[in-house]
Amino acid sequence: LMRKRDVQFISVKQDKLQQEQRISV
Repeated sequence: LMRKRDVQFISVKQDKLQQEQRISV
């Protein structure tokens, strides 16, 4: 089971990844 903080961190990481992909495209 994941902790709330870990879930937030993962969601933030995914968001940054998506932003980077948009910029590269």
